[in-house]
Amino acid sequence: MKPEAGRPEKRRAGACAWHPQEPAVLDCARCGVAMCPECVQTIRGRDLCVDCARAWRRTRWMAAGVSFALFAALAAVGALLMLKTFRTQRHEDQLAILERQVAADPDNDVLRMQYVTLLTNAERFDDAIGELTRVIRRNPHNQLLFERMVRLCMRARRFDDALNWIERELKKDPDAVNLLFLEGEAHYGLGAKPAAERSWLRAYSLAPSNGELAMRLADLYLEDQRVADASAVLSATLERMPDGRLREMVVARLAELRRQLPQEPPPAQ
Repeated sequence: MKPEAGRPEKRRAGACAWHPQEPAVLDCARCGVAMCPECVQTIRGRDLCVDCARAWRRTRWMAAGVSFALFAALAAVGALLMLKTFRTQRHEDQLAILERQVAADPDNDVLRMQYVTLLTNAERFDDAIGELTRVIRRNPHNQLLFERMVRLCMRARRFDDALNWIERELKKDPDAVNLLFLEGEAHYGLGAKPAAERSWLRAYSLAPSNGELAMRLADLYLEDQRVADASAVLSATLERMPDGRLREMVVARLAELRRQLPQEPPPAQ
């Protein structure tokens, strides 16, 4: 006769909780209920009833599952840390090698620019700026190097330094759209939104089909809830833009903005 889950409410004194017709021989070590010999389940030296034995097994399975999940998570974290350590060590090794090569060939700007890249990736911004400054001194007419310096300064959040480099170059070419765009980014990084807008509007007047510039202006307007201005600049740019992925992005953004604009009432009949 197998015990069934659930206990009858009525049984005679000294009878098994599951089999009222059978005399009890033991009480459950966990809940104290009376049990006949058939219902006794001994687990780790303790005599348990059917319900308590089932609960004990369920708890053990749950604990095993949690332990396995925790072990797997710790193993994954350990693997990631090992991989990160390996990559960091490899990066440091590459830096050390390039540093020796640059020291052996100080006039090799290709090597030095590779060194600048590794220093930047390692977030050693001061060292990267110093190395890039040396390259610029030997190549004072290379505007791409100046733009690289501006972006490096902004990544290091040295926005004032970025503006100094930009101002220096804009004196040579006041209509350089890329520099005006970066000037706006530097002003924005300093929290000077009006100055950023002036720089971007100046650049936009020189390149009205520049979708990236129009999207940046639209984002600035939207921060100040100027939905109509954002919609206007994107509409004007869309009329001049060539087909391509950027045009599709402008179209999607413009459609989203137009849904936010108040709808004009229908004409009176």
